[in-house]
Amino acid sequence: MPRAELGAWAALLGAAGLFSVLLFAGLGHPLLWNDEGDTAVFAERVLRHGYPKAHGQPPILYNLKPERIDPESDAYRGGLWGYYYLGAVGAALAAGVEDVHARTARLRLPFAVAGWLGVGIALAAIWPALAAGGRRQGLVLATVFLLLASASTSLLLHLREARWYGAAVLLVSASVALFLRRLRRAPPSRAIPGPRDVASALPLALLLFALFNVFHPGFFATVASLGLFLVARAVRGGADGGQRWHALARDALPLALAGVAALPVALHFDLFSVSLDWASDLSRSARGWGENLRFVLSGMLRYELLAPALVGRLAVLGSAPADEVDPRERRAREASALLAGLVVVWVLLLSRSPLVWERYFIVLSPVLIALVLLDAAVLWWRAGSAAGGTGLRAARLRMAILAASVLLALGVRGPELRGRMAEILVPVQGPLDVVVPWLLAERAPTEALVIATNYEGPSLSWYLGSHVVLGYYGGNLEADRELSPDVLFARPWPRRQQELLALYEGGDWEPVRFDVRNTRTNNMPSLWLGSPGRVRHRFATERATKPEEETVLWVRPTTRERTADEPSG
Repeated sequence: MPRAELGAWAALLGAAGLFSVLLFAGLGHPLLWNDEGDTAVFAERVLRHGYPKAHGQPPILYNLKPERIDPESDAYRGGLWGYYYLGAVGAALAAGVEDVHARTARLRLPFAVAGWLGVGIALAAIWPALAAGGRRQGLVLATVFLLLASASTSLLLHLREARWYGAAVLLVSASVALFLRRLRRAPPSRAIPGPRDVASALPLALLLFALFNVFHPGFFATVASLGLFLVARAVRGGADGGQRWHALARDALPLALAGVAALPVALHFDLFSVSLDWASDLSRSARGWGENLRFVLSGMLRYELLAPALVGRLAVLGSAPADEVDPRERRAREASALLAGLVVVWVLLLSRSPLVWERYFIVLSPVLIALVLLDAAVLWWRAGSAAGGTGLRAARLRMAILAASVLLALGVRGPELRGRMAEILVPVQGPLDVVVPWLLAERAPTEALVIATNYEGPSLSWYLGSHVVLGYYGGNLEADRELSPDVLFARPWPRRQQELLALYEGGDWEPVRFDVRNTRTNNMPSLWLGSPGRVRHRFATERATKPEEETVLWVRPTTRERTADEPSG
């Protein structure tokens, strides 16, 4: 192996190592926030019952939409179950582990591994195009891909969550990789797909069906974008007219099979009704389509590579007519067109939701990186093949503008890049990080406790095994009011405050105070400005500066008020 190529391999491995460290380091910190707690509880129910049963041990009712519980099976039917089964792997790894942070890391591990694989497969999907100009060039561009992924703090934070995000990145990347591979097949000679075509379509269909069960809005966006790409490809032509439409029928077969498989699941879970129900519940906080688009596009411009991707697309599309394209470019241009369509359809479709979160679009982070690298490869080839004069200067200018846009996009990310390094060195503490260890140490056995709270009840239940009541939606209020809680834990959300106050006034309580600020969530991955709920990721522990900011547990009394650092009597 030439020395230059050996150095390129070493750089690629170094970039892969950097990405892995930034993703996996400190995986157990901080403790699970609300949505991850839901995943953890249902993952354990999957281990015990084979499906996400709503009631169990501890006897917690799912805290979001309790009316979406099947009365016969007690199964939660307010959403699809795909990522709960991935969570069951983490729950099995975490079983019997006493240290709460080690237990948390094991639960999150399968999700982080899925995200890690997804980024790797996204790179593998475009590798043939990147390496069309030579393996060394491909290695250099692949190294840049992983470095850019390492610089996406938003991507890293979401891939570490025990939610569907990492699994969705994996399934979308694998679907795109397999789809691109299928496009390189020879055009068929018959109009109707045969048994061989059906068999070859099954792997992609299964990937898409799995995506449907993990994140069904992403399934619709992916299938729509792939279908539109195939139709546009057939309309543009290139091969014999009959062969083009035969190829369209064959290549669209996986999409059709996935849709047929998804239909009975959608009907069983009544997804249309569930979606309307969620939309109704979110209507007070809902934003219009235009406002959602502004939120999404501004977030992708600030925290992802949307601006360089646009610059690269314009540079390539505006630099050479189609009949002058270098044959090496065809694969890169085809992949770029597919990925650009995926971004556009995903943004337009998912922004129609009444309320959108950053996490809906995190799948597009590696897609945008791939777009930038594919267009960079094309510009690189054009600069190398330019004979000189105006053509060479123009090619170099386009490359310089693209490189400058990438550097500018990286430059504005300085605060969160430094924040990610800081939280690895000094783990962040949220309210649960101080409350859970204290209860385990001072109120054992915690399985006997009844805890009243208005947020992150599932997380408390998973760590403590306690019966947690009220919750954010208060789905079991009548029964909860009859209980006598051992602990009250009020969080700064407006919901269920009156119920907590009524329980407080009906008993004798002793405060246990912590100097960690009682924030709305223990922590969460969102970075984008304007995120719903006004909550964003914290890279450092927030300390309370006045009494009303403190995290306070109200517990059944011993003899006097004490601080969290003092032992119980």
